[in-house]
Amino acid sequence: SPASSIVSSIEMSPGSRVTKGTVILTLDPKALTLDIENLRDQLGVMENDLQKTRLNARSTRVDLDYNAEVKNLKITSLKTEIADQEQLLKVGGISPALHEQTKQELVLAEKDLKMTLEKIPIRLKQIEADEKGLLLQIGIRNKELESREELLKRLTVRAPSDGIILGIFTNAGE
Repeated sequence: SPASSIVSSIEMSPGSRVTKGTVILTLDPKALTLDIENLRDQLGVMENDLQKTRLNARSTRVDLDYNAEVKNLKITSLKTEIADQEQLLKVGGISPALHEQTKQELVLAEKDLKMTLEKIPIRLKQIEADEKGLLLQIGIRNKELESREELLKRLTVRAPSDGIILGIFTNAGE
């Protein structure tokens, strides 16, 4: 028997002549059919997770690029502000403390941008690894499904060659 299952019918009896391919007995496919349906459902969920991961990756890329652009604009704005403040500082229209504070904000903004730019490729690699992991899981489940479907085809036990059945050591329902 190709799988452990209940015998649903016995078509031939001991002493019967058979030709190659004659059905000898049939095993109950219910448990295996449920297993196949379960695997298909799992694959559906995994495919959905993969789609969500891909959409999340696109959204994350947009967010990361947007954050970097905003930080670049902030730096440009601070540089312009510092240039304006230097003009005002020369004529006494601004306090040196405010000018120093703006320069410190620029340093912090540049460090923040640098950190963001370093994190972008790391986050993109994490997303890529998540997708690869899901693809591997889907591949494994597909192989399991193919195996179960092949097994389902073999639940009908056929004579491997012409001959006489010597014995069947089971009964229908066992």
